[in-house]
This record gives sequence, structure tokens and C-alpha cells, in this order.
Amino acid sequence: MPGLSRRTFLTRGSVAVAAGSAVAAIPGLGSVLQSTPAQASENDERLTDAEAQTASSNGPWVAQVSDIGSGEIHLFHGKKQIVAKNHGLVAQMVRTAHNNEGK
Repeated sequence: MPGLSRRTFLTRGSVAVAAGSAVAAIPGLGSVLQSTPAQASENDERLTDAEAQTASSNGPWVAQVSDIGSGEIHLFHGKKQIVAKNHGLVAQMVRTAHNNEGK
């Protein structure tokens, strides 16, 4: 890809890994991704064991931050892809990635 430096690739990759880790740690994150940041704070409750089991039954969840500026996230689960925007979650993932660089 022209114009893609190694540093940009690694930075974007770090954000994608952080997003994937967040999704793997929190099954059912798709419903939070589809909410606004204000709604996300209201939905800050844990899933029941049955909800977590259902959410993880089709394999892992993977999230890709496709546009940091717009807060766009692509969430992949099984054969499904969900596109959502959540500026707060993207900001949290970027901060987590930057805070964990070099560890």
C-alpha cells in the first residue's frame, strides 16, 4: 500500500490488537458498540453467564478500528460484520495501545 509507513502500520495494528483484546475480554460488546457514548456508560453492566456463553458460542470477537477520527469500528464475529461508531471506545482503545507500547 503506497503511503503506509512501518510506524503507521504498527500503530494501526496495535489499536486493532487492543480492540480485539477488549472484545475477547468482554463478550457481547457488539451491543455497546452500537450505542452512543452516553448510552455506553449507562449499559456498563456485566453480562449474565448465559449471555456470555451465547455471545462466545460462535468463536472469538475481533474489532478493527477503521477510522480513529470518526470513531468507526468494524466488529467481526463468526460470519457477521457489524460497523459501528463509538468515539469513547476508540479513544479508550487508542490510549490503552499507547500506554502499553514497549511492554
